[in-house]
Amino acid sequence: MRSDIQSKIRRDFSPSDFYAAIEAIQRWDVEVKGLLDDRRIRCAVYLARGSLDRLRQMIALGLQDYRDLIMAAEYEGEVRVRDFDHPFVRADDHA
Repeated sequence: MRSDIQSKIRRDFSPSDFYAAIEAIQRWDVEVKGLLDDRRIRCAVYLARGSLDRLRQMIALGLQDYRDLIMAAEYEGEVRVRDFDHPFVRADDHA
């Protein structure tokens, strides 16, 4: 997992939820047979906003249809306002 993603999780999640969030993402990667990309992880972490329950919901959405996850994280209406192909930027945590 990229360092920007780990840093974002550490900033957003409580210390007690940090490892649970990492573990949930690792399980997600196993479910998609190692094909999980950084963009989808960033989308899920961004939308979770520090909530482990919400992260799990975003992972479920990503498993159902990853395009819905990307649309929710990167778009407002039909306009792309974030690009999570790029690392998180600490100043605003938007890519």
